[in-house]
Order: sequence, then C-alpha cells, then structure tokens
Amino acid sequence: MMHLKEKVKKIFNQKHVMMLISMAILVIMLISATIAWFVLSRTASVNSFGGKISEWDFLISKTSGGSPIRPNETLDFKVDDVLNVKKGKMAPGTTGTIEFYIKTTTDVVTAYRVYVDKSKLSMKVDDKHDYSDILKKHIVFYTDDTYQTEISEKEPFTGTLKQNEEKKIVLYWKWPYDGSEIMPDTIVDEKEIKEYLKQYDEEDNLISENRNYISGNIGITAYGVQEEP
Repeated sequence: MMHLKEKVKKIFNQKHVMMLISMAILVIMLISATIAWFVLSRTASVNSFGGKISEWDFLISKTSGGSPIRPNETLDFKVDDVLNVKKGKMAPGTTGTIEFYIKTTTDVVTAYRVYVDKSKLSMKVDDKHDYSDILKKHIVFYTDDTYQTEISEKEPFTGTLKQNEEKKIVLYWKWPYDGSEIMPDTIVDEKEIKEYLKQYDEEDNLISENRNYISGNIGITAYGVQEEP
C-alpha cells in the first residue's frame, strides 16, 4: 500500500509542469506599498486585582535599544529572494520575516505573548464575491523557519523575560507553494488529497486575478504577561 507522503509526492509531480507555467502569471506584486500590512501594537495584561501594568514596564522597539514604538506603527517585513519571483514580490512559494525587540523593565512582567491577527485583511470584489478567507489561508505565520508551529489570533508565540533583558522576536511567514504544506491531517484518501491540492492551486489563481482588491492589514500584538500571584 502506497504511503500517504508518497501519494502526495506522486500527485504533486503530476502537476508540477502546470504549476511552473502558472507561476509566470502569479509572479506579480500582490500588495501595494501604501497598504500597512504589518501593524504592531502593545499592551499589558491585567492582574487579578484589576490593576493595569504601566505600558512603560513592557517596551517594544523596531531596533535593539531603540525608542518604544507608537500605537499602530507599521513594521517593515522582509521577502526572501526566490527563483522566478522578482525581488520583494510575493507569490506562491515566497517566505520572509518580521523582526522587532521586546524588553521588560520590571520583575513583574515575566513573559510575553505575540498574536497575529488577519481579520482585517480583505479581498472583497463586491457584496457577492468576498475572497478574504481564501487570502488569509494562503498567508501563514510561524514561530521558526521550519514552518511547523503556526501563530494566529488563537495560538500565540510565547516566551519568558527577565528584567532589563532585551529579546529579538522574529516571526516567519510563508505563502505555501503547494497545498500539501498546510493540508489537514484528516485528509488521507488519495482522491481527497488530489481534490484539495487542485482547489489550493485554483485559489492561488483566484488571488492573482483579484489582487487589485487586496486591502487592510495584518495586526501583530505583543502582550506583557505578569507572574501569577
């Protein structure tokens, strides 16, 4: 009996030539420079007595030792150079990073949580054709460059902090070239696998065809977390 990974590889190889051809269409800048894609805000957790930690106890900056960011300040993001994709452009198969620094000036804030919120990312053509959910599915964030642990509005990137210790936070994003990279584990039948991969490719083409309707931003929020009383 053919192993699941071998099935996926076989199906992918069968469509590989077609995908290489379609890449010429998809090598297009899918976002405008005027869109603030990555917006970073900061906050502090509330303790059991309802008191709020001062925002100055938990600092976030763009550079090491830099000035604290302002609310809704835009972060720069990097797009890795990929064969057949122009430098700085996003397309299926591209990856990149977002970097910033966090620091706590008190021994009360002992950890951090970083959430990625794609709820404001939109690709709505009209009232009957809203493809926002498709776009959100194809831009995925991870904790490291192995692209195994996803970050979302429900699953944060977490870590510990010591007083006056500065940590560099790197978020990794990816536009999976092939749907098998994010295919649910529940899909095991060869026919279902083939249908899923075919749908993923069609969604990539749909994003390309409607790229002019992309708007909104991706929000990144870092929380300072205080030690349990």
